Amino acid sequence: MRYTDEECYENIVELWTHYGRQPNFDELKRPPSRVGRKAYIRRWGGWRAALGAFIVYINKSPGSKGNAEAETPPVRPASSNNERILSFAELRTLGLALRYKVLCRDRFRCRICGRSPAKDIGVELHVDHIVPWSKGGQNAEENLRTLCLNCNLGKGAKDEVSLNQE
Repeated sequence: MRYTDEECYENIVELWTHYGRQPNFDELKRPPSRVGRKAYIRRWGGWRAALGAFIVYINKSPGSKGNAEAETPPVRPASSNNERILSFAELRTLGLALRYKVLCRDRFRCRICGRSPAKDIGVELHVDHIVPWSKGGQNAEENLRTLCLNCNLGKGAKDEVSLNQE
């Protein structure tokens, strides 16, 4: 098969973020979709089954509340000199499941200005660290929120405390 399950799931999240709602089958044939409709039909037998598989995947992924052991899976760091095991929250990149959970929790809206792709065409949503990664913030759900591109760029590497003092 041309696309992996992960690539198909990433495409679903990108579309969901782009539209601010669950994407429909016809939206798979136009940008920003990178995976066509046939890929979902071949792999899962249809769009509804693919969405069902996506939800199961999200709920079983690291960081999900439903599985206590999945909260901090052991992961080897890239450096072979450092033998320390990193927890999920210490990894630099956000996992697809965690990103999706934050977007859902925030209802696909910017937490600062309230804009959403569902109402404001062209709004690009980002998952932002409240305490920036560069200042020790981790990839924990409590430290993440949804911001639009403009609010996220305006915030930069500042945290809530430094923003409130300005």
